[in-house]
Amino acid sequence: MSNSAMLGEYNSRPDNLQLTISTMDEQKGRFTGKFKAPNGVESNISGGFHFNNAENRTDLSFTTSEAKWQFYAGYNSDKEPSFEDWTGDEYKNDAVTGQWHFYKNLSGGSSSSPLVGSGSIQRGRG
Repeated sequence: MSNSAMLGEYNSRPDNLQLTISTMDEQKGRFTGKFKAPNGVESNISGGFHFNNAENRTDLSFTTSEAKWQFYAGYNSDKEPSFEDWTGDEYKNDAVTGQWHFYKNLSGGSSSSPLVGSGSIQRGRG
């Protein structure tokens, strides 16, 4: 898997939080994007990330005007980075004040209609 697969949109449902990773520089461990916080405010963000092989996960962090955020995504069964499922911790005054799960929007569509959530696939008989 290419590490550029980290680029994309991640949604937390039903909370309507959203993380978008628009650019990444793997050599420098830096990224830019947008974040829609629990209060509904959307911010341009930049932060750092690294592939934490000791913990078999990717760590990502950034700060908004409201809080500090630390995200992590576990590696897959082949011990390679995977970016479809992240856990995001919100910190205020050095204490965790919230935790959300974010799932990558794999639909390729717009942010107004992400393909994220629960449901079932109906298959016709042929």
